[in-house]
Amino acid sequence: MSLNSDNILLVTAGYDRTIRFWQANTAAVYRTIMHEDSPTNCLAIHPQKTLLAAGSYQHIKMYDLMSNNPNPVMKLDQLQKNIVTLGFSDDRQFMFSGGEDRFVRIWDMRAAKTKAHRQTDVDGAINCVTLHPNQTELLIGDQDGTITRWDMASDKHEKQEKHDKQEKQEKKETYVIDANNPSAIRSISINRDASMMAAVTSNASINDYFDIIEISISQFFFS
Repeated sequence: MSLNSDNILLVTAGYDRTIRFWQANTAAVYRTIMHEDSPTNCLAIHPQKTLLAAGSYQHIKMYDLMSNNPNPVMKLDQLQKNIVTLGFSDDRQFMFSGGEDRFVRIWDMRAAKTKAHRQTDVDGAINCVTLHPNQTELLIGDQDGTITRWDMASDKHEKQEKHDKQEKQEKKETYVIDANNPSAIRSISINRDASMMAAVTSNASINDYFDIIEISISQFFFS
């Protein structure tokens, strides 16, 4: 489900392979799009409400919200496994995606390219990715119970010599919720002043028990 609150735009999708657009005040469906390749795992609405991104198995499709065209205007494929989370930066310059292949990818929205602009990987299958209010860091929650903080700005200037050529060195830090009892990170939210975040965890070994944990963002500050 994706909800844009400025001019309320509610969109849902699921395993029936149908994307539905709803009138929030009447709960009436006014538009549908068939997403026939595979069930839809996640949705994201562009900040300008001009595009809808839909993530599913091995691809991301972009739909035009300004017309009734049922076909995607762009398809990002050559991906592995399920795409499970999507989002846009506030300045509309990039989209980010995360998937079961353990990769977070950055897509440049200013260029009509079907290849990710940048990417990084973590140790476990990704369940959620949240953009920090500073718009330069991503918090990544994975199946192994680890939250990774990726500073996207740092690798613009930090480099290391490796195999006789320059390679970018990404700046990442990790936080394990409970090393003795790993629980999958299902969702991450950050408050407006970026002082605290909340992580929803679950543990399949104890009947899919869900817990909400508050964590001080200061624990993630880079030195």
